[in-house]
Amino acid sequence: MNTIGRMLWVAPSTALCWVRNFALKVYEKSTLQGGMVVKLDEMRHFLRDHFIILFAVLLILI
Repeated sequence: MNTIGRMLWVAPSTALCWVRNFALKVYEKSTLQGGMVVKLDEMRHFLRDHFIILFAVLLILI
């Protein structure tokens, strides 16, 4: 912010306010669209169960 302030002849706090205001106007929070949220401690069980299902389907197809 110091460099931006020096380049534009304003205080660094003013440049910081500009950046914060710009970020608030532009920022869009992403949303999950049909996604699945898995907690980190549940990831092992999630992957194990899906691997078993995938393996079973592959055995049936072969």
